[in-house]
Amino acid sequence: MLADKYKSKENFIPIFVDGVKKLHAQLFDAYEKASKMTEHIIGIPLKMDEEDSSFSIFVDFGENQDYNRIKGYFIHKSRILRFLPIEFDKALLYPVRNHRYGSDQTEWKGISEKRIKELQDEKEVVTIRFSLIREIESPKLFMSSIFKSSFGRSFSDDLGKLKYLFPEISELRLVDIPEKFSTANFTLVGKQYYAPFTTKEDAYCVLYAEINNEYDSNAIKVLRWLPNKKGIECDQRMGFEKDGGDVFFELGYISRQENSELHEFMVSNGAQLLFGTMKENEISILGSVKIFQTNDLKYPRCLYKISLK
Repeated sequence: MLADKYKSKENFIPIFVDGVKKLHAQLFDAYEKASKMTEHIIGIPLKMDEEDSSFSIFVDFGENQDYNRIKGYFIHKSRILRFLPIEFDKALLYPVRNHRYGSDQTEWKGISEKRIKELQDEKEVVTIRFSLIREIESPKLFMSSIFKSSFGRSFSDDLGKLKYLFPEISELRLVDIPEKFSTANFTLVGKQYYAPFTTKEDAYCVLYAEINNEYDSNAIKVLRWLPNKKGIECDQRMGFEKDGGDVFFELGYISRQENSELHEFMVSNGAQLLFGTMKENEISILGSVKIFQTNDLKYPRCLYKISLK
């Protein structure tokens, strides 16, 4: 009678090893924190896929990875968010086993140790999807599945680490840009180290003339910018659904062969930040902070404390 009772789904109470529950609780906690951070940075939170209650993490096994731990980044609507890193024990990917009374057992999909080692050895770039096991209300447990990235075709965009502090810039001047710069195209380099799967479509960027770069005295850093329109709290500009444009994301540098003259102009004229557009690896300059006098783009909040002259 007792065995029959626990074979019934209605009466079945799952039993799990404490370590499994702890790992999955840490994962869900990290997801909730990442969701709040995404809402703060780009205006909308991470949301689990409604169809299978899942969220995804990007992992590049070609990066330096600890043998027992995996480092990755949250994904939002097929965009990699490198400003939201996550590191977890690889045991989190193993199948979640539901221990029953008697010999009957149910095992949900997961990734084997052998498969993880293959991915590590082959230095694969993958997406790991964590789907909530709906049959279990508490604790929250996830089954994992893995998908190869097909050389980046799985991703629509890639956002690097955040950049929003410029303590060495005391002022920005409303200067005009000489024609030789405003009509030129500049080459973006180093993207593979910051955000290699950045969209190839038209996008906005910011040029930042660094003055303390130990490797290049004329270094001009390129930052990704996701602007929004002035006075609009719910806009879909650049693919985002709410307010944004207040911070930047690291993307790369202007080529050394092209940066010296532009760097000198930016630093000597109080235009250490310039705004521009990019398509793939070509950058065009829109202008200095003066462009905000005539365009419909909202001025980035991270620059509010810098004086304008």
